[in-house]
Amino acid sequence: MQTSAQRAAELARQMLAYSGRGQFIIEDVDLNSLVEETGQLLRITVASGTTFQYQLEPSLPPVEGDATQLRQVLMNLVMNASDALGDDAGLVTIRTGMTTVDHVYLAGTYLGADIAEGTYVSIEVSDSGVGMSPEVMERMFDPFFTTKFTGRGLGLAAVLGIVRAHHGTIRVQSEPGKGTTVQLLLPPSPNAAVTASTGTEAKATTGVTVLVIDDEVAARRVAERTLRSAGFGVLVAENGEHGLAILEREGIGIGLVLLDLTMPDQSGVTTYSRLRRRNKDVPVLLMSGYSEEEATA
Repeated sequence: MQTSAQRAAELARQMLAYSGRGQFIIEDVDLNSLVEETGQLLRITVASGTTFQYQLEPSLPPVEGDATQLRQVLMNLVMNASDALGDDAGLVTIRTGMTTVDHVYLAGTYLGADIAEGTYVSIEVSDSGVGMSPEVMERMFDPFFTTKFTGRGLGLAAVLGIVRAHHGTIRVQSEPGKGTTVQLLLPPSPNAAVTASTGTEAKATTGVTVLVIDDEVAARRVAERTLRSAGFGVLVAENGEHGLAILEREGIGIGLVLLDLTMPDQSGVTTYSRLRRRNKDVPVLLMSGYSEEEATA
């Protein structure tokens, strides 16, 4: 009986979320931090063959909303993206950024009639999975609609309700066999202008730009915040290949490289060797969360 009561309570919460009338605690929410926190949790709940890639905009302004509800939205989208991979190994990419939209763009979204043209904070979840047919896309946010790979009860319907309550919209792009991208557009917080101007004043007061290369999202964020607060300009890369591409593009504009020693795929040592063949002068600081013995083993 207790289990049945808990399920009924959860269903009631989802019904309220679907209608956009759930309980909300409104505050400024940093979506980048939300992605990082949620990503750590999802790593242990999704299929083992799922690889996560993060492309987070460093200067993203906050949105005004309920962090718990927005976290639930993100978790639901990522879990569905992982399900779409089936038993195969695949990639789930989470991006944040800013998107300026007009009425034509909004006409292709699920709640576009309710919001105005302008610039919105964007968060995208993409997968390399099975994709969806137009028929499935048309019904994917219906309550209790499900397929083998998409949806759990009111899950996606609740996503729509939560986004509606946050005065946002949702855009879905999908094609069978080519994967799916779900984009959420949320209005920036009214406090965003103050935050942005403060960040601009503190940026690059030393005149030195640091390139941070680290596969761990949390480590990149800590390094970025610390360096920016000290007056450095910061560029970030999630792996050696991306870091080398940035170095090639920026050239002498980079004054220092912080390089993680223990990255998968292409190690810090390999990246360092390739970096030195391209640029013999830029200072490089190797770093690792492991002990000296573990890092050099």
